[in-house]
Amino acid sequence: MRNWILALNEHITEEVKWNAPSFKKASHFATFRLHPPKSIQLILHTGATVKSNARAFVVDDPSGLLKWPATDRAVLTLASEADLQKHRAEVLLILEQWVAQL
Repeated sequence: MRNWILALNEHITEEVKWNAPSFKKASHFATFRLHPPKSIQLILHTGATVKSNARAFVVDDPSGLLKWPATDRAVLTLASEADLQKHRAEVLLILEQWVAQL
């Protein structure tokens, strides 16, 4: 999934932030959650803190892969590498939509 994210846009870079791989364009927008290591989790966000004037992101998610703790944050959770491959098209669509709204 790291390579998928990096391929979305030539301005996306990767670095370690919050002790995990994190991705940014102008600012950080996606960070892997590594603990507990029971699943693959990617936090989609608009930075380190929740903004009081955050605009809602709109993402087509027909498989229900995202959970939304806030209007500008979503958690993508997949049970395994096999699950990631099974949902590859949906994951790519979600990532493309998120980056387009940054």
